[in-house]
Amino acid sequence: MSNESMTHFSSDQSETNKSDETKPIDNISFLCELFGEKLDEARPIVVSFEGNPSTVPANKWFGQRWGGTTSLMNLSANSNNYFSLAMFKPDDAGQYRRRKSHFQGLYAVMLDDIGSKASMERLTLPPSWLLETSPNNYQAGYLLHEPLINSKTADQLINAIINAGLCDPGANGPTTRLARMPIAANGKHEPPFTCRMELGSPERRYSVQELVDGLQLEIVEKDRSKREKSHLEQTHQIDGDAVWIPRPEENAVITTLRQRNLYKAPLGSGKHDITCPWKNEHTNAVDNGTAYFEPDDNWPIGGLKCLHGHFAHRNIRDLLRMLDINIRAARMKPVIRIIAGDIHRVVDAAECELAQLKQFYQRGGLIVTVFSDPCTCETQIQGVPQHALVRALAGAATWERFDVRMDSWVRTDPPGRHAAVLFDSCNYRHLPVLNGLARQPYLRPDGSLMATAGYDSITGMFGVFDARKFLIPEEPSRNDAEAAIKLLEELLSEFNFSTSTDRSAALAAILTATIRSSLALAPMFHVRAHTVGSGKSYLCELTTAFATPQRGTPTTFPADDEECRKLLLAELLKAPAVIEFDNLTGDLVAHKSLCTSLTSEFMSGCLWANDHR
Repeated sequence: MSNESMTHFSSDQSETNKSDETKPIDNISFLCELFGEKLDEARPIVVSFEGNPSTVPANKWFGQRWGGTTSLMNLSANSNNYFSLAMFKPDDAGQYRRRKSHFQGLYAVMLDDIGSKASMERLTLPPSWLLETSPNNYQAGYLLHEPLINSKTADQLINAIINAGLCDPGANGPTTRLARMPIAANGKHEPPFTCRMELGSPERRYSVQELVDGLQLEIVEKDRSKREKSHLEQTHQIDGDAVWIPRPEENAVITTLRQRNLYKAPLGSGKHDITCPWKNEHTNAVDNGTAYFEPDDNWPIGGLKCLHGHFAHRNIRDLLRMLDINIRAARMKPVIRIIAGDIHRVVDAAECELAQLKQFYQRGGLIVTVFSDPCTCETQIQGVPQHALVRALAGAATWERFDVRMDSWVRTDPPGRHAAVLFDSCNYRHLPVLNGLARQPYLRPDGSLMATAGYDSITGMFGVFDARKFLIPEEPSRNDAEAAIKLLEELLSEFNFSTSTDRSAALAAILTATIRSSLALAPMFHVRAHTVGSGKSYLCELTTAFATPQRGTPTTFPADDEECRKLLLAELLKAPAVIEFDNLTGDLVAHKSLCTSLTSEFMSGCLWANDHR
């Protein structure tokens, strides 16, 4: 669909009315649909300029009033074109400014960064318009049945959208927000991105309650905030901690469903079969087809699904109201509050909750995670970059800051400063130590067999294997060992070893690869031959197969000790199954770093020692 047209859809949200025609629309027609053609003294504000919005001077954002159908003729499609979602009255000098004191009414609300910061699945209510403002990134607008004249109510609605993670706070306050016009460019890109109207349906207009229910918002009222604040203060006096409110021990929804005899059985993957609280509205009052979903990233307060037709106008918030459960309890997340002067406690709480995810560890003074490359399917240990750490912290807890204007705690993103302090910490109290990866069952130091995948707190190893593929007898006999040796020798039958000692060394390499996860130290094996094509690489591949199901990735032998040190540190941090040097033109060079890695359980150093200034 070109950016010069808006498709009109039926007000029936379930199906497009194919009889509707595509009608051409420009910026003037678009604003007329929103605000009407006949305007009184109050007007929306229009802003237009070229260039990158993040670098233009502040005076570019002042804008001008929209005068109706005869204005906007000078706006270029190559400019950043914005309009205010609210109308404003002029000041005493007759000037129009986007100021809260001049607010006259809110006509629409907007969700921003849908597709990037927020999933498209969060569009749980069909929008009045959907505008692509950058590749696969959208603004979604919702028209109101009646404009909100009360600025307090307008602020509460927009703040609820912000707190739900569906829009950023903006620079000048909720009611002064700007949205992009359909005929416009996004100057943040080079070349500028041409905005594209994905869909539009101006007949879709909503009440505040319909927006709250459909988008799963939480309106925070000032009086209610004070009551909750008083309750939380009592909780803090008991817990002795104003920074960190731990995760609830039980899911309040499931507990209450059990108490009311509405719970049936778990369905797996966070889904639960329940009795619909409104089953009397089912045909013949049948008791089936209803499920509760535990909270996740896309559905932060959980979900409710009923297959019966009566349920179209109900959602998870109706269930929470019926069960008398507040939104915070439904989220099933700990709360971390940003309090000035307590950065050390905030960061400590953040690390503790990060550890509770059981996805992040510490290794060599870094925060790391176990990562599987989707292309090569190779599993390795990977350091967590600082920006990725912010995202992880957002998933680990609900972050709150105190909003003086609302006189309450509101949701926010994890601050970059706090994430940076945690990222740069070389000492972690809560994150478990990750010593390496095991690609098959292994022996612990006490001789017990670890045959379960995942993290083992005793050894600090992480098993990345499928235990079902390993058949290990509980009490192996000597006959079992001799049969295994015979099988290994058969694998080596095609190699022409110079001596029986060489054959034994090859067997030792295979056995070392198999039990490497159980060894503190292990030798290095050097495969040599006097002619090309003797099977050196093949023997290395065979040995690698006993260490990992993945193919090896040989590298060249380092030319000097500095290069060797950097290579070993970089590779060992990732815990590879095998480090293989290929195509040596001479004998091995005994670099100091190589000798250290072979004779010491631990190796330290800096990857960027020569790059510091």
